[in-house]
Amino acid sequence: MKLSRLIFACLILSALLSFDAFAQRFRADNEFIDYRLSSDRDKQTQKQKKLFENKLKDTGLQIASEGPIDPDIYVVGPGDIFTISFGIGSLEDQLYTAPVSVSGTLFIPTLGGIDVREKTLSETFSLIKAKSEQKYDLNKIELTAVLTQPRLIKVHVLGQVNTPGTYTGSAIDKVTSFVQQAEGFSDWAALDKIQIKHTDGKVDTIDLSAIYSEADLSQDIFLRGGDAIFVPPIATDGGTVSIEGNAEIQGMHEIVKNETVKSFLYRIRAIDRSTDLQGIYLQRNGDLTKLSFNASENNGSVSASTQLQAGDKLFLSYLKEYVYVHGAVRNPGYFPYFAGLKALDYAGLAGGTEEMGSLDRIQVLSAISGKKVKGAQTDIRRGDSIFVPFSYQTRLLKILEAAGYIASILIAAKAVGLINADTAK
Repeated sequence: MKLSRLIFACLILSALLSFDAFAQRFRADNEFIDYRLSSDRDKQTQKQKKLFENKLKDTGLQIASEGPIDPDIYVVGPGDIFTISFGIGSLEDQLYTAPVSVSGTLFIPTLGGIDVREKTLSETFSLIKAKSEQKYDLNKIELTAVLTQPRLIKVHVLGQVNTPGTYTGSAIDKVTSFVQQAEGFSDWAALDKIQIKHTDGKVDTIDLSAIYSEADLSQDIFLRGGDAIFVPPIATDGGTVSIEGNAEIQGMHEIVKNETVKSFLYRIRAIDRSTDLQGIYLQRNGDLTKLSFNASENNGSVSASTQLQAGDKLFLSYLKEYVYVHGAVRNPGYFPYFAGLKALDYAGLAGGTEEMGSLDRIQVLSAISGKKVKGAQTDIRRGDSIFVPFSYQTRLLKILEAAGYIASILIAAKAVGLINADTAK
């Protein structure tokens, strides 16, 4: 009797283990997997790339330009190189390369020296023409003067930048070019109060905030050798808010008086291409509210233009660059997101099986709304989950398989005498 009970116990244990494995598989195949809180996978999305440092070190390098130089704005200085040409009828043109000396003199071999200190490009061309008229009849000779190589300058970038220091660039580089070499602004940079300190003692104050919010480049000016860019810190009111969900910037941050959620997130550069703008939440006094960056949106969310208060918490999430496919497929798992693909396309990527049911019964769990939608032609968004159903025959076989496990247990129990006819009744 003891041996029979031992055999029965082993049968029971074996059946339970088999049934448990089957149940887990059946449950995994027929339920949606909520992976929307998988922060580890979210962190694998693309990061904002570091700004490229373009340091010109010799005049032999080509210089990138945004377009033609405005001759009324560009100020000539030591190191600029001009090409001067005198076209004399059928004779070979007289062509000269003329650099500006450290003393600010442009020397042209046939004309002599011209003082171009603090002169704009337009004024310099006028001086060259006036000097040429003293020697040549410009009605018979064609004069051409071109700035062929802008000079290199050194500029000091100080204050609220990530790597303060002295940087080399071209005279046609603007303020933002030198700030990029200094690895950009710090979180505390007051972009609307940037000072440009010139060697003659003059100070210009410019506002670069509109560049990043409105693409207004009017304040991004040319610089001169020896200029200092000073980026002052913003004035804070001492209040702090915390950020969670973004590993690079999570933690406590000071806020500016009357600062909105949107301006704060842009100031600390928490918003980039990988940020899910529909997945940002504000927690205040224990209440969690979704934030809206769309002024026309009316879905119960709070505008991102809401002013921050000390003690607020912000929860950020990344865009999910993948789609999850499971169910009656050969290769269940995560697949890269491609705009325009439908549920049927992803089912094909995962590979069909003989157990697959009607594709019209494919179900999609929306990562945005959390709702289920049926249909093979359903448009897929980032982070969606797709379940490919099993056929009715497959589901029936699984049920019968489970019933078989139960029946085997009952038969084994009866065989060893644990179940008799009276008990069964």
